[in-house]
Amino acid sequence: MPTERKVSNVENSSVLITGGTGSFGSTVIPRLTASGAREIRVFSRDELKQHEMRQRMGGMPVRFYVGDIRDPDALGVAMRGVDHVFHAAALKQVPSCEFFPEEAVKTNVTGSHNVLQAALRAGVGNVVLLSTDKAVLPINAMGMSKALMEKLGTAFARAHPDGPLVSTVRYGNVMMSRGSVIPLFINQFKQGKPFTVTDPEMTPLLDAIGRCRGVGRACLRASRHG
Repeated sequence: MPTERKVSNVENSSVLITGGTGSFGSTVIPRLTASGAREIRVFSRDELKQHEMRQRMGGMPVRFYVGDIRDPDALGVAMRGVDHVFHAAALKQVPSCEFFPEEAVKTNVTGSHNVLQAALRAGVGNVVLLSTDKAVLPINAMGMSKALMEKLGTAFARAHPDGPLVSTVRYGNVMMSRGSVIPLFINQFKQGKPFTVTDPEMTPLLDAIGRCRGVGRACLRASRHG
């Protein structure tokens, strides 16, 4: 069962963001810097995106670690001395996960397990798992794998009541993020092409990308173990 545990502030703390070169990391890093984070570590496997982010984030206390959450050793190195972890690394594209469900499991399930275990070994204070609305009554491999990630977080918290405080937050479809359908629709409109809507009756949950900026701190304030 979830338990009440106090989360320490990000001020003068070290924060690790897995998959930190994505939309979440790009929006939350400036907010964490403004909140007084001592150090922000970005852990991801794409060195080009790290290079591009390094150019954009000049002057901010950001360090970059190249690695994959499938690799426990690489995670262990990046976790040393970290206070807070935002776990954003994932395979998120629904078609890719449908064609390669085994890869979705390796990253979204086994990789998330590796993140939790590394956090436990490193003595991390708390871990926020970033999930998706597609984990609710999932019908595709991506949603199923993220639902399993959520179950991993709950089970981990139950097994380690004195370990890292583990909580989960679900996102909807973040507009204008990488892989968002909005840029696709804009390009189709400019080219005079019909919109490729799967079902006109669908009602997706859309979040503005700017809204992500406050989600990180809100997660920390509202976190409950499990």
